[in-house]
Amino acid sequence: MKMRVPEKRSLFDIVLDLNQDYVRVDYCTNDINVFTPLPAAGLRSDKIVNPEMVILEKSLGEIDVELFIEKVADNLCNIRVGVDNLKTKVLMNTLRIELISEGKELISSLFEDGETILEDISTGRFTIKIQKKGEVLGEVTLKVQ
Repeated sequence: MKMRVPEKRSLFDIVLDLNQDYVRVDYCTNDINVFTPLPAAGLRSDKIVNPEMVILEKSLGEIDVELFIEKVADNLCNIRVGVDNLKTKVLMNTLRIELISEGKELISSLFEDGETILEDISTGRFTIKIQKKGEVLGEVTLKVQ
């Protein structure tokens, strides 16, 4: 079986800034959609409200991937990863996710109901790999600073 390796376009697909009380996308490739939901208070008042979450969407071959990145502490974030089939929009449960940093596997788990949560991710450089039966379907590189 020939393994398909995703095309690498840049050193980092996404660069996140967890500065102060918000999370901000400093850089991402143009094939990633970025959404920044604002809390209701930010919509109803003149007070500046910084986003605590960003949502990133990217298609990796036959799957759609959504990353919900939420700042939870000074330099920590949680990443909820959701996947579904690009054509049928059916949640995919037979996939494995791996979080790798500096060549070490930090997390490896199966998706449940099409999603999984990577908790308490600190600053650093990471690769999120999504696999099906050992075949890499796609990966996203992430720098959290």
